Amino acid sequence: MKILGQSRDVFYVSDGTAITCETLGHVVLGQFPFKAKEKTFPFVESAHKLDELIREINQSYERNGVKPLVFFSIVVPEIRAGLLESQAFCYDVLESLVAQVKTDLQLEPKPKLQRSHSVGKDSAKYFDRIAAVEYTLHMMMASRLKTLRKPT
Repeated sequence: MKILGQSRDVFYVSDGTAITCETLGHVVLGQFPFKAKEKTFPFVESAHKLDELIREINQSYERNGVKPLVFFSIVVPEIRAGLLESQAFCYDVLESLVAQVKTDLQLEPKPKLQRSHSVGKDSAKYFDRIAAVEYTLHMMMASRLKTLRKPT
């Protein structure tokens, strides 16, 4: 039986932003009583980035003596295969859903890099969100400057 409060390294890996992996990983790990030491690796789409990632995963295993958990969404077959050879428990966050939809639609999926967060999908909405973030940052900075200028 594992001790409550035990920690474990958790990696979120994607050839896109890794937001989907983080979100699903948090939902899944919330079901278990342990502390996750999390690291996110977005845009892993080259052999060089994969080598760096695998080095870090394997170092985690060597350092802690337990395999880290890796939640991933990688569509490039060579990158995916390389990741699966690491010293970790790897969970493809999309695999079972894609397989079920493939069966239900009787269509073959055509995976593409960063498909879910592409600007072209709804560019007006994307730029509205960026403008909102920029406005918020501007207002925060202006508010902070006013606070700094107040006489004491």
